[in-house]
Amino acid sequence: MSLPSRDELPILLDVIVPGQIPMPATAVAASETAAARTDTEWSSLEHELREAVLKNIQGRIDGVLEQQLHESLTQAAEQAFASLAAELKGHVRDTVREVVTRAVTQELARLRANRN
Repeated sequence: MSLPSRDELPILLDVIVPGQIPMPATAVAASETAAARTDTEWSSLEHELREAVLKNIQGRIDGVLEQQLHESLTQAAEQAFASLAAELKGHVRDTVREVVTRAVTQELARLRANRN
């Protein structure tokens, strides 16, 4: 695709009236080509463009989804770990309390039995 020449481009001081904007030769050719397309060609072009856009954004979407999934899973894992850790601490505390109570009871029973 060739760029329009400097003479074809308006400059800041040019007055451009809507509808009278000079079109570069490449735009004229593209316009003529567009007018000559059939419905089948338009459908094919639409399909090709859709596929190209989907392919282009699919990588970005995959990256964004992966990041969001990673963040969600990390947060869920941290919450599960915190909950599990709190539950385990409670079980350990209860187990230690039971073991100490049983050990003290057994020791007191042994001492009483030795006294008699």
